[in-house]
Formats: sequence, structure tokens, C-alpha cells
Amino acid sequence: MQNEECRMKKSIPSVIPAEAGIQSLTSEVQFGGYMFLLDDILLAPLKGIMALGVKLNDMINHELSDPDKIKEELMKLQLQFELDEINEQEFQRQEAELLSRLDDSENEEE
Repeated sequence: MQNEECRMKKSIPSVIPAEAGIQSLTSEVQFGGYMFLLDDILLAPLKGIMALGVKLNDMINHELSDPDKIKEELMKLQLQFELDEINEQEFQRQEAELLSRLDDSENEEE
């Protein structure tokens, strides 16, 4: 009987060493819930920062792709050009960029 028991121990791979016994298994089960709670407490600031980053990213994308905002920027650019605050090359460069953003935002809406 003892020989058969040894053979079974050798053939079954164990995750918990035999000398650890049942006591360590029950203590793991008993304190497992506390580990998740501790993880949640320690990671809460990181999760908050991540949520804030996602929210900021969404707001920036909305701001950059809002057609009304882009049209407003185009009008400001036209005014700057008419008041000779910027030269024609700068006006054309910025206008092309704004028109490209406007086209992209209108394509996203469709």
C-alpha cells in the first residue's frame, strides 16, 4: 500500500508541495478576497489617471474634428490674412491643413 502511494505521488504533478499541506491551501482561500481588495486599493490611483487620460483624449479628438470649430478657425485665418498678420504662403499652408481636417471630420460623420 505504501509503495502504491509513493507511485501516485510521483505520477501526479502537484502545484502545491506535499509538505505545504492543507493548511496553506485553506489560508490562500481564506485571504484570497483580501488580495483583490488590496489590489483594487493600490491600483485605484492608476485606474483614475487612465480614465482621465481616455476622457482627455476623447475631448481633444472631438475638439479637433468638430466642423464648427474648424470653420471658425478658417474664418480667423482669413481675417489674419486680410489684416496682413500672416503672409500668403502661411495662409495657404494653414488653410490646406484646416480644409483637410474639415474633410476628414465630414467623412467620419458619414
